[in-house]
Amino acid sequence: MAEGLLTKIFYLTARTTTRKAAEDTFSLLVENGIAIKTVTITAKEKICFQENTICAKEQCEYSDGYYDRVNGAVLDVLSNENIIDRETIERYARKHRLCPFEYSLDLASISDAIICDYNYVFDPRVSLKRLMEEQKRRTVLLVDEAHNLVERARSMFSAELVKSVYLQLKRTYKDRDNEIFTLSKKLNQYFIDLKKRCESEKANRFTDVPRELIGLLKQFTDSTEEYLLSQSGESDQELLEAYFAAQNFTRIADLYDERFTVYTEISRNEVLIKIFCLDPSHLLTKIAKGFRSRIHFSATLNPLSYYVDMLGGEENDYSISIASPFSPEQTEVYIKQISTRFRDRESSKNEIIAMIRSLLSGRKGNYLVFFPSYQYMNMIYEDILLDSKFQTIIQTPAMTDEERDAFLAAFKRENDSVFVGFAVMGGIFSEGIDLKGDRLNGVIVVGVGMPQIGFERDIIKEYFVRQGKNGFDYAYVYPGMNKVLQSGGRLIRSEEDHGLIVLTDDRFLNKKYQAMLPENWRNFTII
Repeated sequence: MAEGLLTKIFYLTARTTTRKAAEDTFSLLVENGIAIKTVTITAKEKICFQENTICAKEQCEYSDGYYDRVNGAVLDVLSNENIIDRETIERYARKHRLCPFEYSLDLASISDAIICDYNYVFDPRVSLKRLMEEQKRRTVLLVDEAHNLVERARSMFSAELVKSVYLQLKRTYKDRDNEIFTLSKKLNQYFIDLKKRCESEKANRFTDVPRELIGLLKQFTDSTEEYLLSQSGESDQELLEAYFAAQNFTRIADLYDERFTVYTEISRNEVLIKIFCLDPSHLLTKIAKGFRSRIHFSATLNPLSYYVDMLGGEENDYSISIASPFSPEQTEVYIKQISTRFRDRESSKNEIIAMIRSLLSGRKGNYLVFFPSYQYMNMIYEDILLDSKFQTIIQTPAMTDEERDAFLAAFKRENDSVFVGFAVMGGIFSEGIDLKGDRLNGVIVVGVGMPQIGFERDIIKEYFVRQGKNGFDYAYVYPGMNKVLQSGGRLIRSEEDHGLIVLTDDRFLNKKYQAMLPENWRNFTII
């Protein structure tokens, strides 16, 4: 930037929790003299002032007359603020009666640094189209916690449709709009025929996107767009969602090549068809091509060759591995030699419970126990509850921000008793959180984090086998171990932290898994 080669930084994150670190770092730079304006973009549904996110000016006072007021609001905030985070945007948006989401996008177009989710750059549905090609060439991408981008990109470049949506639209629009009714009827019939074909051929995968379906979807989106534009006031949310899903399906279909597959799933009367991205690396490279550079970073890009491959790295790209700033003496590492494989979970349950009780007996402080699934966690937790010596808290699916904050707040400093939090690997508490000092005294990781064996994972495995790679490692082992490393990484967050890490599975003693352990975890004791 100082040399005039760059005008903008995108700091891309996978989770809201990691944005705070970026904001704090920019604040530190500003305190030390840097002249920079940063803007944090928050998802529309989270920052919207309305109870229902309806962007029509007839329905929203913050949209009505937006462009009459926005210039003054931009000058106001830029004159008084450097770090323009969510709270700052909301404050100034209320002051000037502006849509906070649109306001943040307008500020982003003229700021030096933008902190936002991956999807604003990589997702074809929501990318920042306002960033002109000329700007892209003078922009750098900083991709935080880049290990998350592999699965997120797979999701961004995949699309699915279900039959029930069109059956419901057919019923709703029978007497309301003949064109939408007719097209919904045709789409519903397409799914009925698809179900019959799959059942008779006993096959649910295709070598290409069905062109008949794409033709119907394009007619549907054209007619729906025309209908929605003709409506004044509140739009039909059901139709709007169907429109976006159809539009996304056709958009992803245009990207289809040998790195994708198409499959169907049938469950009673429901039929699903999905374009599934097996390897997102090519598209990640293509999207990022116009930028000056992109830098991926994470504490857990291991094995590096896998992430270079999956994130679209090229032969001449630089890679740097930086030694941990933490010493082995800060961590007391144990490996529990026991099977946590799915078939052995019931038989090994009591031994795991006994291990947790034994390890924490005579200790004090706060501990986190991570599991590969909610089902496994709940199975152990129910019996742990019988032990009155421990205070406990447990993660639940779809926690609100308030529930998440309450979970973390329960880990108090200088705890003279034993407090145990139960959480899932790959969840909101396994990365992006800092429980420094004696707010966390130990982490127990149960299992190798491997995704459950299933249809999609097996398709990924088959694809990479055909590419001459170890498909099982690409589909299961590497994603699983990343969750282990992230979970264990919650323990030591500063040079002053000390604590206990227990890796609970006999596979941690295999050479393949040993090679993926951080250097400061390798001096372990087997229990």
